[in-house]
Amino acid sequence: GQVVSEPVETEYGYHIIKLEKITPESQKSFQEARSEIISVLTDESNQLKLNAFIEEARKKAQIVNYLVKPEVSKKNETTTK
Repeated sequence: GQVVSEPVETEYGYHIIKLEKITPESQKSFQEARSEIISVLTDESNQLKLNAFIEEARKKAQIVNYLVKPEVSKKNETTTK
């Protein structure tokens, strides 16, 4: 139930901290952490593969703008003056 004597400033603003309970430090065994480790490494691998795919697709992409034709925009410039 202890409260800090002064507010704590973070990048999100000022905070008043109240201690509710103390939990003893513990460490998971490898077997307990195994599925979490596999999940994190799989996610990282998939993200790297996705980034490489997107980068390769961007290099191969040809972007064509069909919305404005050059001759139409030149005609509009001369008639609006």
